[in-house]
Amino acid sequence: MLGCSVSRPQTNVPSPGKRNLLADPGYSETKSAQKSSVWSPPRVDQETIQVTDGVVCPVRQVLDGVMHRVNELAANMNRFAATEHVLHQDLNSSGRVVSVQTRKFDYVVSITPSSSGSFAIDEFRDGTNSNDDFLKGISTTGVFSLAFIFSERERLAYDFKCEGLGEWEGGRAWIVYFRQRTNYESRTLRYVVAGNVYMVGLKGRAWIAADSLQIQHLEADLVDAVPKIGLREQHEILEYKPIFFTKRYVEMWLPARADLYIDLRNHKFHRIHNFDSYLLFSVVTSQKISIPKELTERPKQH
Repeated sequence: MLGCSVSRPQTNVPSPGKRNLLADPGYSETKSAQKSSVWSPPRVDQETIQVTDGVVCPVRQVLDGVMHRVNELAANMNRFAATEHVLHQDLNSSGRVVSVQTRKFDYVVSITPSSSGSFAIDEFRDGTNSNDDFLKGISTTGVFSLAFIFSERERLAYDFKCEGLGEWEGGRAWIVYFRQRTNYESRTLRYVVAGNVYMVGLKGRAWIAADSLQIQHLEADLVDAVPKIGLREQHEILEYKPIFFTKRYVEMWLPARADLYIDLRNHKFHRIHNFDSYLLFSVVTSQKISIPKELTERPKQH
């Protein structure tokens, strides 16, 4: 048991809730995952990206637009529940999968904005935010909050570079590179090991829809390894998708999938968080929420 937790706190706010997971041996991604022999995708500084020649990126307009979309994302995440599937793969030194475990549970998140522009995040799984039963003694919480680096307060801690106009899933997308500033303490990623807290800087890249300025895809790596806790690498890939609820005729951008590739204390693992069966409900944003008694609507399934 490695006995650590990985989470994304915000400055001067509570850290995200912890997980209480339930077994789901029938999770559909298990069989395909066991065939994988790849340790992890290329790091963001190793990727070759393609952009359209001669197109100038309006970087200030893009960043300001994304900031507003992040506020919408926070509001949308306060209005949904979903089924979350977690797939954990232990990997050997060459990156081959040696064991697989899965969990499934009901998920609700509460996000409360502060006057400073940051967000307090609480996650509830099966009605609790306890951390008593987590895979391999490693908890991963708040994984989808990486998008909040584009919020008014958090973006002060990062340098951003718009690399140009590229493509994501057949549509045009601005590609924005980000990196933690050296003169700011990291506030985005935290490792807690044996009661000690280690703040970790990140660098990464975002694909942002050119027409709507919605964040579609994020990738991030560590700025530096953390030898004190044996953290050599972390690569994460996050996806956000539009979910359409037919009865209310509303489309909401919500978290869809997160992949984490971590090398910690000579132990490699790959963990996937995947959402489906979304439910839409109303909530008073000034109140903290837990699992609602009545969830009013599921989105149309395609």
